[in-house]
Amino acid sequence: VFGQSLTPKYVLKVSKRDLPTSGGRPNPQGATVGNDTEQRHLVWIRHVADAKVDTAEEIARVMADLDSFANLFGGAPATGTPPAPGGGGAPGGGGTPPPPTGGGRRTERFEAIDSGSYQNYWRTNDVWSSASNFGAWFYGSKIRDTIPDNATIISASINLPLDKELGVAPFGRHSFDEKPSGPLTITATSTLDKPWNGETKIPLSLVDHLKANPGGLGFGIGGYNIWRGTQRDGSSGALTVTYET
Repeated sequence: VFGQSLTPKYVLKVSKRDLPTSGGRPNPQGATVGNDTEQRHLVWIRHVADAKVDTAEEIARVMADLDSFANLFGGAPATGTPPAPGGGGAPGGGGTPPPPTGGGRRTERFEAIDSGSYQNYWRTNDVWSSASNFGAWFYGSKIRDTIPDNATIISASINLPLDKELGVAPFGRHSFDEKPSGPLTITATSTLDKPWNGETKIPLSLVDHLKANPGGLGFGIGGYNIWRGTQRDGSSGALTVTYET
């Protein structure tokens, strides 16, 4: 079944004939289908599992889904299928398979909910790193709400829509889910590999901290660098993280 499409096996025959009635109510007894029927396949979508790219959980889910069709029509489940993680079987009999207990690799994208630059006040939505401005992106609680505390961060990158680049730009994290009324501090800083434009890799330790603590990302005091903020670019500061549990 891996990598192959599922050929519809069951069809629904729809008769154009009127259903007999008895006492003013439909009476299916004695009804005939005839040859003037429409055949409608009950399975139109492809149910596939690719052993090269899918996790064991996804393969088990697809196979259990296929088995459910057989159970629905009184057939036997497919043989040679991998068991669902944690010993769960097909969802036949009206039951629901238990959630997977094993881990796996996932990739999530976190859009920034706000951005800005601070110089005595939050003066612009764009993100600056200059001699008198630092800038930041804010994500709410979505990062720590999504990534488990015990997850291992495999890769992380941020989308940087560059407008101007000149001089240094220390990149790090801060401790606010949302933009505060006053200043914040950019800590755990380092210099990102250039170009500071588009998808740019960031230190894994930053996301490792944010998965369990409030905060976001940003640039500290630097040279004269400007990135478009969330108001001018909806993907500004978007964080892409791959992790394993």
